[in-house]
Amino acid sequence: MILKYEIELNNNIITEELLNACLLEEEIGGMETSVINNIERHFIYLEDNDLKNIKLKKIREILKKLRIETEVKFVEKIDGSYLTKYKESLKPVLIDNILIKPSWCNVKIIEIDPQTAFGTGQHETTKLAVQALLKCTEKCDSILDVGTGSGILSIVANYLKIRYIFSFDNDIEAVKVAKENFLKNNFSDYNLFAGTFEAVKGKNTFDIVVANIISSILLQLKDFLKKSVKNNGYLILSGILKEELENFKQEFDFNSFNLRNEFFLNEWSCLIYQKRSINENQNQ
Repeated sequence: MILKYEIELNNNIITEELLNACLLEEEIGGMETSVINNIERHFIYLEDNDLKNIKLKKIREILKKLRIETEVKFVEKIDGSYLTKYKESLKPVLIDNILIKPSWCNVKIIEIDPQTAFGTGQHETTKLAVQALLKCTEKCDSILDVGTGSGILSIVANYLKIRYIFSFDNDIEAVKVAKENFLKNNFSDYNLFAGTFEAVKGKNTFDIVVANIISSILLQLKDFLKKSVKNNGYLILSGILKEELENFKQEFDFNSFNLRNEFFLNEWSCLIYQKRSINENQNQ
């Protein structure tokens, strides 16, 4: 719950600004100013926890220091969910080359120079793959990024705190680009391979296997992709046209996998499958 308090300031703008600055400096939070029945009123919101009385004491000390003779009046208890909804409604805004974001918005900045490698974050299939990754990282410790291209999915995985990241591409130039992008984004503890899936064959299985490649290549790699996923692990496949989706599912043969989610953007689709555990397979 959130506790709402009112402070009467008698419409003194200088006093208001001073008080607001002091409250922010003490990490109590700023005041809300509202006009109710043509009267300007000032409110402070505190969480109903053990720090409440400490913060109230600090507020009164600040008022005394600023020689503001007023009381901190309790108004009401309110459901704090409206504050969460308010925060959720505010998204980062890019204006030319300036990114403006709320302080609570946990935005990760990724710098990508794709050069000749695929994966700028602009293409629908990459956006879908990133969206899928965000759904699958809980309790996941390892990932295999198949056809890494510019390395963008591996960089996202690093930001998501996945510990063991293996990436490979059969294009040597793409691998060079990926390495440059890794270092540019302070991602140094990587395992990057040039070549086909043979380059990482025998590297055990992974909690997540992600491949953002055209569907014809995904079908060529289907046996390798399925074998590379741990039991209960996730297989993320992006790069499939919506019109091809049903035929793709049949040809890929997701036996021993459960469909967890599907994402769509314009003409493209992305799939998340989870590999069944041994017990689940025995019960099928």
